[in-house]
Amino acid sequence: MMPVYVNKLPHKDEAEKIAMDVMEKVDRQYAKGLTLLRIEKQTRHYVDGGQTVEFPVLWIKMMHNNGSFNWVTIGGDGQIIEFEREVRWDYMMSRRQTEMWYYDDWVLARTGEGPQLLPPAALA
Repeated sequence: MMPVYVNKLPHKDEAEKIAMDVMEKVDRQYAKGLTLLRIEKQTRHYVDGGQTVEFPVLWIKMMHNNGSFNWVTIGGDGQIIEFEREVRWDYMMSRRQTEMWYYDDWVLARTGEGPQLLPPAALA
């Protein structure tokens, strides 16, 4: 049985507060160097029993004063879906520089079991 997701996303102000709370809990000192860049409505999905389940999220992107990108993704009722920090960008190659261990297709490319991903994905 597929889980039921609440599609009611928090207001953007509340989403920003939730995201900063997450970053502060992970590393309070690091969080002091973060600046909000933008909040986007996006979708995430997973496959359950051969069926794709899609649900809405808010993606809160921040930049750290060390030049890295950071984000927290929030689902319905303020549920934390994912977060990432210290992501680096390769401006010369127009692609992500930081490895993508959370992304199945990148892992397959890294282990030689799948094709190299196109930019903006990181080289495997």
